Amino acid sequence: MPLNLTNIDTLKHQLATAPVLEKVYKYFLDHFGENEEFFNLGARADDEVLAAFVKAVAQQLYGPKAKVTDWLLVRLAEHHFIHGTCRIEGRPVNVLWFDDIQVGMIALPGMRPNEKTRFSRFTGRRMPGGFSPSAN
Repeated sequence: MPLNLTNIDTLKHQLATAPVLEKVYKYFLDHFGENEEFFNLGARADDEVLAAFVKAVAQQLYGPKAKVTDWLLVRLAEHHFIHGTCRIEGRPVNVLWFDDIQVGMIALPGMRPNEKTRFSRFTGRRMPGGFSPSAN
């Protein structure tokens, strides 16, 4: 299937609004995840906000000492999109994130037979201009 980057806008809308994240993940895999051309786009990236969200999800799943390692993220800057992988407690995780709307998700595949993939969506809010955190 030829690469159609306009599908990223559909992915963004689905990620922000879909009640079933499994469908969003399937859309990503069907339109991008199996396309070698797509994986040659973009540049390696780090994103502190995304890392903080994934760490928070990991802590909810595995407790306060949960480890997130082996980050491999790619940013498509013109689409405000980051995708990639990491490991939570040694388990592979796929990550999708749109930094312009501050919405992302992780897909944590099941590791045992018949164990379903678990999904988590996270949403950020930009702080108003001039905001300073308290010293507390």
